[in-house]
Amino acid sequence: MSDNLKTSPPPEAESQSASQDTTSLLEKSTSSATRYAKKTIGFPCVFSQSHVFCFICQYIIGPDLFTIVSRVLESTGTGRTLLALFALALLALVISRGHVQMLHLWPIQSNTTIFAQNYVDPWLGIVIGCLPCLMYSCWYVGLTVQRTTLIDALGLGRTSDIFTKAITFAVPVLFALIPNEWLRHLQGWLVAVKLLIASAILIIMFYVNESIAYSQSRLVSREDAIFSGDLVHKYITGTMYAAFMLSRIYFGVETLSSVAPEMTVESPGLHESDEGSSVQQMLRVYKDRLTTPTTIAFCIALMLFAVTVTVMSETFQTANSLRSHHDGRLDLADSILVTTSEAASGSLAFWIKILFIVLSVGTEGFVLHAASRNLYWMAVKFSGRTDGTGYSDNRSTRLGFLWSWLSERKSDQPWVSVLSLTLLPLVLLPVIWVYPSATVVIFRFVQEFVCSGTLVLWMMRAVVNVRFHKSVRNDRILYVRAGIPESILRNHENDQYTLPCAYIALILSFLILIGGHYARYCDHPTTIQLISSAFMAITFVCAYTFTRNFYPVTADQKAGMHSSDSGITERLVTKMCGARTGRYAEH
Repeated sequence: MSDNLKTSPPPEAESQSASQDTTSLLEKSTSSATRYAKKTIGFPCVFSQSHVFCFICQYIIGPDLFTIVSRVLESTGTGRTLLALFALALLALVISRGHVQMLHLWPIQSNTTIFAQNYVDPWLGIVIGCLPCLMYSCWYVGLTVQRTTLIDALGLGRTSDIFTKAITFAVPVLFALIPNEWLRHLQGWLVAVKLLIASAILIIMFYVNESIAYSQSRLVSREDAIFSGDLVHKYITGTMYAAFMLSRIYFGVETLSSVAPEMTVESPGLHESDEGSSVQQMLRVYKDRLTTPTTIAFCIALMLFAVTVTVMSETFQTANSLRSHHDGRLDLADSILVTTSEAASGSLAFWIKILFIVLSVGTEGFVLHAASRNLYWMAVKFSGRTDGTGYSDNRSTRLGFLWSWLSERKSDQPWVSVLSLTLLPLVLLPVIWVYPSATVVIFRFVQEFVCSGTLVLWMMRAVVNVRFHKSVRNDRILYVRAGIPESILRNHENDQYTLPCAYIALILSFLILIGGHYARYCDHPTTIQLISSAFMAITFVCAYTFTRNFYPVTADQKAGMHSSDSGITERLVTKMCGARTGRYAEH
């Protein structure tokens, strides 16, 4: 080694040695970042392909199902409800397909495709970045409001009621803070438990006593108009309204997209030499294993949902023949469980109540666990560094202060993410107890916000998919210099479906958003609805302004990539990507 130090090596050997040292250093740092991510975040690493079906079923078959479907069925009918359901499923699959394809060519992990680059205005990043956080919070608020209302309907004493509510609120928080190592060995059991919970809730909601159905009717406002009259108002507006109200069920697709790279299988080194490419070897690539299980899960979940909608529709018709109000509209308490009150009497009713409380706690605990891990994962990614400092190399703020604050950790568990999600329910629970009449208003606002936010996030992802595929065709040389093999680029260039599908998804999401808001307040607008519509319109404008400036690859230090001409190993931004990125080397 001393001889090597005294003798100047040839330029080729020096370049090769420097490249090997750089590669070794990068591999070591990436390995360290991977261990950090697995220890700290846990959820994306635990989330495997076997969870796809379970995770989607959580949003398809849950306590929210009957409240949402009952409102949509009552206002629009079975046909438009099923049409809106399958339209949303197609929309979600199209957007997820384009997003996964983008991740394969440019493996940047992102839920809402908010990329941490220096040209982003920090305040614009805050506006867009707050949307997922607010959506998760409102999502959890909706579950809290509905669970509280259902517990009120169980007929418990005052002391038992307070004790039950305290347990059902504290247990999900504690469950979300369980060390990740404890859950890492329970992957198969979690799937089975979630399916049992979903199935049990599906059955219990049909066979519990009428007080549960009455509590559901408290959450169903009678202000929604029955869609009838001309062709546009009867069919088009009604279908848009149904799609708007059902879109919150597919909020779980956002979580699937955020962990898509973690669900893919990392293959061993792919050695491919392409003439004209500045990088002759791609060390690691990601192979798609997401499409098939996701498609199967959607099909199964949609079939279950369709069966549920059909059964509930028949129940509505039966109840209508037995009992109806003077205005012809069905009472939810008389429709869903019109013949089941005898089944929930005596000791059976007691155990059904206990089982329902246990299932509600388990469901919400799993939801909070997933949401907090996903929010913490986003915080780490969007802050620009895995340590959550939120600054680039030149100390400029990347994406606002929210993600930096969320990603600060005092232990291996994301305490701040869990507490940030539970803050709004803690504030709103006293309001619900003091002013019970505010329950319906809060629940309606939460529903509208989550539905609108889901559509806005989908539109953002559709815009990014469009910009990305255009950039592949227009700025092909940048991808070549970044080390993408020619064969992969040709596959993307010859893809004739992704770009039209992205345009269709963008237009359809926008129409559903506009049509849903129009149907909500065309007859009797409220201040909250107008504020929600204005907020979502402003958010979409900000999101489009940001995503239209999407530059996926630039060969300079500003974008976090070294120029291939300098002989330095090219690599996508590890700080922005988190723990797992594509790693490229030049020999």
